[in-house]
Amino acid sequence: MRCTIIFAASLVVVNIIAPALAQQPPRRPVLTGDPVQDIRNAAGQVQQKVTKDLTSVAQQIETLLDTADAIALATAIPGLEDTVGAACWRSFDQLSQVLKLHPLPLTLKVATDIEAARLAAMALNQVCTNPNCGQMWTDAENTAAALSITPMPFSITSLCAKIPAIGQAAAAATVPVQPAPNALGGPK
Repeated sequence: MRCTIIFAASLVVVNIIAPALAQQPPRRPVLTGDPVQDIRNAAGQVQQKVTKDLTSVAQQIETLLDTADAIALATAIPGLEDTVGAACWRSFDQLSQVLKLHPLPLTLKVATDIEAARLAAMALNQVCTNPNCGQMWTDAENTAAALSITPMPFSITSLCAKIPAIGQAAAAATVPVQPAPNALGGPK
């Protein structure tokens, strides 16, 4: 019995201390004596750290947006198909594609980051305006309100209202090109 207690206590101590020992303090940049080069080196390390952290967050978001299992579940049980839910989850595909093409919310490439944010807002607007998603969110809100003792502090509708509308150009019609007339008014 005493060995079991000591063994259990040692496991607890190891599980608490091991993660702390595994962490290494951040490496400080080596100073070269050239202030310009030292600043470039430090900026490069900061950019790498930010990119690594944002990549981790983006991968977690992408995992959350993986809707394939939800779509399959919505239609897996004969006689209990949730076609509304499946249609809503399918509307998340475009947002998922944007995040796969440009996984980082911030790559420090301004034009690309702005375009990715615009595309993400457009995809979210399509989700928010999808009537199937509206029905699914309403059902979820009603269920949460029925099960909760306190009212929900937000609604999906209020969250969707905060997503900016992004303008889209209509598809341009092709206009046939006419040869320009020469100075005498006839064809060239």
